[in-house]
Parts: sequence; C-alpha cells; structure tokens
Amino acid sequence: MIRRRFILTCAVMLVLGLVGLIVGVFLDRPRFFFSYLTGWAFFVSTAIGALMLVMIGHASRARWFSSLRRLGEYVAATIPLFALLAVPILLGLETLYGWAGPLDRYSEHERHLIEHKAAWLNAPFFTARTFFYLIVLGVFSHLLISASLRADEGPDEVRTRYLQRLGSGGIPVAAFILTWASFDWLMSLDPTWWSTIFGVYFWAGGFVAALSLLSILAASFNRWGLIPSEVGAYHQWATGRLMFGFVIFWAYQGFAQLLVIWIANMPTEITFYLQRSNEGWRGVSFFLGVGQFVIPFAILLSRDLKRRPAVLAAIGGWLLFAHYVDIYWMVMPNHTPHGVVVHWLDLCALLAIGGSLGLFVAFRFRNRSTVPLHDPYYFQSLQYRGPA
Repeated sequence: MIRRRFILTCAVMLVLGLVGLIVGVFLDRPRFFFSYLTGWAFFVSTAIGALMLVMIGHASRARWFSSLRRLGEYVAATIPLFALLAVPILLGLETLYGWAGPLDRYSEHERHLIEHKAAWLNAPFFTARTFFYLIVLGVFSHLLISASLRADEGPDEVRTRYLQRLGSGGIPVAAFILTWASFDWLMSLDPTWWSTIFGVYFWAGGFVAALSLLSILAASFNRWGLIPSEVGAYHQWATGRLMFGFVIFWAYQGFAQLLVIWIANMPTEITFYLQRSNEGWRGVSFFLGVGQFVIPFAILLSRDLKRRPAVLAAIGGWLLFAHYVDIYWMVMPNHTPHGVVVHWLDLCALLAIGGSLGLFVAFRFRNRSTVPLHDPYYFQSLQYRGPA
C-alpha cells in the first residue's frame, strides 16, 4: 500500500512538473533553463553526497551504518538517471553560460579572460565532460548497489571485501569528479570568476543534504514499520552527529572562501560576492548563514534532540530546504542580478525531477528488502548503542 501510494505521488509530481515546464519553455525560456538547472543541481548534489556516504560506510566498515545503508542506496541509485536529466541543461548552454554565447556584453578585459579559458569552456567539451562525470559516478553507483542487492541472496565474504575495496577506491575518484563538475556546472555560470574552494563547498552542502535525507527516510521507514524497530534513536543519534559535524564543515568552507577573497580584494575575484551582497540578494546571503549554520548548529548541539527521530527528521527537512536555497543563491543571481524573483517554474522543476527520481527508485528496488539482511555487520548494527 505504501509503495503504491509512493508511486502514485511521484507520477502525479512528474506529470504536473512536466506540464509546467513545457508551458514555461514557451512563456519564459531563459527562466525555464535557470529554474531547471537549480533543481537539477540540488538533486544531483544530494545524490552524489549519498554515493559518497555509502562509499565511506563500506570503506570504514561502519557497523552502525549497515542497517541504514539501503536507505542511502535509494538516493545514490538515482545518479545514472541524471545523465538523461542533464539534456535540457545542455540544450540551454547559450542561455545559462555566458561563455557559450556572444561575448558582446562583457568588457574587453572580461572577454580576454573568457577567451583564455576557451580550450576548457566550450560546448562540445563541456557536454562530453558532463556525460563523463555522470557515467563514471553512475558506474560506481551501479556496481555498489548491484553487489549490495546480490548480497541479499546470502552471506558472501568475497562480495563484502569487493564492496569495501570498491568503496575505498571510489572515494578519491568521486571527490575529483565532483570538484571538476562543480566548476563546470555552477562556477562557470560566471566565467570571469573562480575559487579553488568552490568544489569542497559544493560537496559539503550535498553531503549535509544526503545525511538530512537519510534522517528523514529513517524516521519515516521506522514509523511505517518498513525497517526493524531496533533501528531508532541511537542510529539517528549517529546520523545527527555527522550532520552536526558537516554543518560546521560547510560553514567553514563558505567562510574560508569569503575570507580569502575579501582579504585579497582582487577585482576579478570579488564579483561573486558583490553580486550577492546587493540589496536584492543580501537577505538570502544572511539566511544561509543563519538558516544553514546557526540554527541547525544550536539544535544539533543537544545530545537528547539528536536521539529523537522526529526532531532530527524535522531538522533534516529544514537543512534540505536550506541546501536548495544555497544552490538557488549560486545559480539565480546570474539571471536576476538585482534580487530574488520567485517563479512557479522553480517548483515545476523540483516536481518533475523529484517525481522522475522517485519512480526510478521504486522500479530499481521493487520487491527488494529495505535492509541488507546478509551484510556481515547487520546484526551488530541492530545492537548499536553508540559511545557512552
């Protein structure tokens, strides 16, 4: 019954979102592409964060994570689909990316900077890199999850070691790919600006979003009786501790990027923050500092609150919203530089992409266990109580 309701909900989301996007192409074509890129980047960063989480779980042989790993795999499994979902972005390169269209609107100095990057920032190479990133990450996702699902048939020490080696080897590969992808997909929206910290900042936000979604799924599945009752407060506490640590890490990366650029005060480096500190975007910048760091930091400090699944799920929902605002803050000033303009296409993009991903997960994991029953650490995971 729950699965049928989930499929129906995702199908309705997909249909409504698609209808809205199709209408939006004709009514406001530029906004369609920017809204779609924002929604796509929000979901793909969360999925890659979940893939990294699953890899880290295997590499570290984390006992506590074993009973929650399948929930992380649900999110990581969607990565192959993003190659198809990237097609609208590739069709709108000239609208989205200044380097892909006429350079007349740039000053002579800015044109020189963009032309200097032309060997890297050109449509054919950008397209090839995008598919390369998603195919490589998709292969890792497929191999990890296929081996995990096959392990449901019975215990296999060889397969367990394979997953551990694959997770360990995949972490550095995924880290490099995510860094390059963030430069391409988001940083190059302003082709005259760069930051060497940007990739880590983007990854930290996606990883927090993946942990947040994991906390929501764990609380929901527990309430619906889809996972054992033993997977409860202590597992959420462990998830909450990771959320707490990476909320701080995200804030540190954001502050470090701002501080280095502010101290240097170079004309070619300050454009990103100048655009986001004007009257129209200043409030969003302030919200990110308070909403994605101060508020969750203060709540997650509490040992007791992290042990309450409903509370942690609520914080996870808030952090997912904050992560979307963060992606919005990175993308939309390039379209509406003078201030925030909320548009119905933003919601349509989220509905269409979210609905398609949900249906993909329902198909990929149909008739599968919600926990890895034959994982060698599974029963230890059920007994997890955390440090005293």
